[in-house]
Amino acid sequence: MDRKAIGLWRISAHRLLAGPEAHKSEVATLRTSKEPISSFKVVENGKSIIATSDSILTLGTTRTTSQSPLKALSYTWRDVECPEWISSFDVRVIREEMTPKQKKSEKHHRNARLDIVIGGLKGSLHVYDDLMRKLIRVEKKSNKDAAPNF
Repeated sequence: MDRKAIGLWRISAHRLLAGPEAHKSEVATLRTSKEPISSFKVVENGKSIIATSDSILTLGTTRTTSQSPLKALSYTWRDVECPEWISSFDVRVIREEMTPKQKKSEKHHRNARLDIVIGGLKGSLHVYDDLMRKLIRVEKKSNKDAAPNF
């Protein structure tokens, strides 16, 4: 997290260079927010970022590989409004095996299953099983419903 401009909070990626350029680093801003980010976790070697701010749970995913330059690093962000302020959270990542047919297909990309448990400020626990896939499914359905009929 980084606060560079008044009123903006940022999640940034920093890559330290090696060799003769070790004194340099690459920096890319991944997300900006007006609200301070109270906590976040990076899972799946950077493919998913989960952050919290007040009662908002923010999920970011990328298809970019870790070897790509930071300029090419792009995340898709989704916000979930939780029923109460978030005091803590934990993430369980479950990587599912792909079939040989899925492995051969370059188009096929499968996000890991992300199970998230949130501890609310009033003491309740909120369990979200496979949250990322459910959000993607809802987006696809709403996009399909919004498509014009020709």
